Amino acid sequence: MNYSGHNLTSEHHLGRFLTGLNAKLQLEEIFHGFIDLKKHPVSKTELIGTMVHTGFDILKEKAKNGQLHFTLKKVAAHGPLQEIANAKRWIFRQNRVGFGGSPINIYKLRTMYPMAHKAYDYVMKHQTPGLYGKLTNDFRITKIGKILRRYWIDELLQFINILKGEMKLVGLRPLSEDFFKTLPPSLQQERLKHLPALMAAVYADRPKNLEERFASELRYLESHAQHPFLTDLKYFFKILWAIIFRGQRGH
Repeated sequence: MNYSGHNLTSEHHLGRFLTGLNAKLQLEEIFHGFIDLKKHPVSKTELIGTMVHTGFDILKEKAKNGQLHFTLKKVAAHGPLQEIANAKRWIFRQNRVGFGGSPINIYKLRTMYPMAHKAYDYVMKHQTPGLYGKLTNDFRITKIGKILRRYWIDELLQFINILKGEMKLVGLRPLSEDFFKTLPPSLQQERLKHLPALMAAVYADRPKNLEERFASELRYLESHAQHPFLTDLKYFFKILWAIIFRGQRGH
């Protein structure tokens, strides 16, 4: 069963297509298909994210000759189509773990294709985290998004969170609940004692993998416990140096 003839120029067309599959397929049935990306202006990220959102597990996908071939299995009920429309907004909010475990919404300029958040688990299964535990070549990031991230432009709206008292300037970045759960229990407990921050301490240490990132964050927290002001001041200048002269940024 292939899909290549309908116009996918809006999130509603894409959503209706995948929602329609929910009505046709039983729980254990497998769906093989493809979408011609040359004819339909849908990014790979949006397609994968929407498939996940509408209740499918992606067993296999491969881009070939401008087409994205995929194999799906129905595993859950579909989410609301309105979320697909909201995912296209340039200014958006992300749920993050805040002080004491309380959820906060951080404000950002969009640097990824729509529905990127829904594709997170899929991407993490198929790619190995690199510097700072981030993906080295994350296909979810747009070309404009790479520029915004390079110069920290996408993060500037988080000064709103600082003014609201939900974040501070220097420390540890706010994490999604999914990523927070991957941290060692000791680091989870220590993180909850502090406000998340705009400028991440890990940029001063340049960790090469998740283990080094966790160790870097613990070093910051241990230093901060003894000398809060001096630690943040020292890390502020180290982070600033890394950003300006080394072009450091978690991609």
